[in-house]
Amino acid sequence: MGKLIVDLIIVIIVLIIAKNNNKKDSNTDLYKEIKRNHEELKKSKSQKANKSKSKRVSRLSKPSKPKKKAKEDKYSLRPQEKASKTKHKKFSNEAKVNREEWQAKQAEADKKGELGEQKIVDTLEYLDFYGKTLSNVYVPKSNGRGTAEIDVIYINQYGVYVIESKNHNGSIYGDDKYDKWVVYYRKARDGSENKFHFYSPVKQNEAHIEHLSKKLSTIDKKDLHSIIVFIEPFNMKVNSKSDVVMLKDLNSLINKYESGEDTVFSRKEVDKIYNLLKPYTDVSDKVKKAHLRQANRAKRYSNRKYFSK
Repeated sequence: MGKLIVDLIIVIIVLIIAKNNNKKDSNTDLYKEIKRNHEELKKSKSQKANKSKSKRVSRLSKPSKPKKKAKEDKYSLRPQEKASKTKHKKFSNEAKVNREEWQAKQAEADKKGELGEQKIVDTLEYLDFYGKTLSNVYVPKSNGRGTAEIDVIYINQYGVYVIESKNHNGSIYGDDKYDKWVVYYRKARDGSENKFHFYSPVKQNEAHIEHLSKKLSTIDKKDLHSIIVFIEPFNMKVNSKSDVVMLKDLNSLINKYESGEDTVFSRKEVDKIYNLLKPYTDVSDKVKKAHLRQANRAKRYSNRKYFSK
């Protein structure tokens, strides 16, 4: 009996050892299979990398083919939208050219204006009476928005003369009823009329006097005289209650004021008015640029308003 039990135990031990050996074999087989799969995966990756590298090299060596244009979706941009897009581009280019032309003309007009103002200053020096002259006076506007540039101010014992200079050398036509006056130049070679519209200098100078009167509050407004001077016009047909003269008639006009009235200011008062306004001739470039922007904006607005009628 005892021997039978011992044999049985031996058999069980042998079976357990055999089972463990089978497990080890199966584990080694599984490990080998995993390793083999890993190597195959690594090999396939390296092959793919080599292929892509060779393709890249071949692309660089070969001349690049032009890309095919993508088919345009017929609903992406309608014909009207395409037309408006090209039209807008065309108009923007035209506007750029017109703006450049306008800027060139404006620069030329400014240069002519400065020459005209200097001619007025030189002419006033021939007057016999005691007087003081200021040019390019940047007076702050009465509403506090920007400045008004007065071309020339002449001060003597008979009043303050606010002079607006216009250096147009064509035929001038103007009337107090209209906001715009016109100057006709010589006809162009093709026979077309060459004309230029400009804002009424009478109304322009009335606004200047309004702003100036706020600064000279102690002076009676009737002693501020508005004079419009055209430097060298070919011809003038103007219907206005204000004084609109050619440069050659400026001094004779001022002499009329001096001969027909008693003196309004003493010499000291003339000097006082001059010293009060003198700082407005010596302003910074910032003020001048701001005034120029404001003036150009006003011109564009007035032209748009006038030509839209």
